[in-house]
Amino acid sequence: EKHIFEDARIIFKKFRKKFLKDLILQQEFLDAIRKVLSLYDTKIYENRFIVGGVVEFIVLAAFKGLGFRGRHIGKESERFDIEIINDNKIVMYSVKSSFTMSDIRLINVLGKSESTRWEEPTIFILPHLGIGYADKNMVDKNFLSRQQDVIIIKRKLLEKFILSNKEFLIPLKEIPYKSEIYC
Repeated sequence: EKHIFEDARIIFKKFRKKFLKDLILQQEFLDAIRKVLSLYDTKIYENRFIVGGVVEFIVLAAFKGLGFRGRHIGKESERFDIEIINDNKIVMYSVKSSFTMSDIRLINVLGKSESTRWEEPTIFILPHLGIGYADKNMVDKNFLSRQQDVIIIKRKLLEKFILSNKEFLIPLKEIPYKSEIYC
């Protein structure tokens, strides 16, 4: 298990290095995020799934645009969204985004066992901050909370952690909150 997270961190750092050098890709990434947020009002619950799914493909496209091989695996995996291949290592990531100030839903438990845990290397899209990475071995257990049918990660704690571990942050402060998009 440990090597899964180590490989995920290594690939994220390579992605970060390439992403920071490619100003055109950065702008295309931001344009795509703004476009999906302008098309789908996330106040409508069903639209949240659409926006989340599109964001997964935007992240995958960024990886591919920077020379990584990968594919979307959300339709065949319950807990992972994208698979990235680099240097013969295959890493699966979950991609999470929330374009409001609320905490981030990691897993919809929906009555599943109390033993359900966050186990996935995760890429976070964080408005006014950027693209971040974290996994369960990096953050303290108090970052997580189980509420009714969901396991959440507390946004403020996650953001503070990522800001203090900048090798896991691609600064992109232009990622908007939904409230900043005028349809």
